[in-house]
Order: sequence, then structure tokens, then C-alpha cells
Amino acid sequence: ACLRRMRRNGRVVLCGAISGYDQLGGEAANKLTGIPGNIMASIVSSRLRLEGFIVLDYAKEWPKALSDLALWLQDGKIKNAETVVDGLPNAAQAFRQLFEGGNTGKLTVKIAELSRRSKL
Repeated sequence: ACLRRMRRNGRVVLCGAISGYDQLGGEAANKLTGIPGNIMASIVSSRLRLEGFIVLDYAKEWPKALSDLALWLQDGKIKNAETVVDGLPNAAQAFRQLFEGGNTGKLTVKIAELSRRSKL
């Protein structure tokens, strides 16, 4: 629906395909359909540009980004969303959530309470 409302010569940025990784090979891949004709017509007639990227494209900017993000977290300008799954026995279920969109933000598995003696 949003592609039909894009401005002429607009750009759509695409990132994050992890939820579809398990559909890339085997029988499931043969059942995937392409972009529907009416959507493709909208893309072409609006002269849209679809551009994908991955985080590695910006590796040179990581140090500054980490510094900025840490400051913004500290100042409350951004919030850290995370899903914590309790216990190593639940790690497989947590891993599956990555591919099913079952988590919010960072997903971690808590295997122990933080100890003051910990060197981490």
C-alpha cells in the first residue's frame, strides 16, 4: 500500500531479511512469488528506486555510532528495547524467535545472575 503513495523518483531503503532466511532454499523457495504485477507497476510508473543495505556497509562509522548511541542512551534520548529469555534450556526457542519475529529489539538468553565477582 505504501509503494502506491510514494512520490515520483522516491527511494525505498531495505534492510533486514532474517525472518525469510529459512525460505531461501529447498522446496519453500520454489513456492515464493515475486513482486505482484500491480505493485511492480507502481514501482515503475513512480520511477522508484529500491536500495538494499547491510550493516557492514557502514563499518567505518561504527566507533562514532557506538559513542553517540551510548550518550543518547545515557541521556534518555533513545531507549534500549530487548527481549530476555530465561535459562539455557530455552535457548533453542529464543533462537527460533529471531526468525519468526518473536522478539523486540536485542534478544538475549540469561543463563545466570550477574555476579560481583564476574570479570565480564
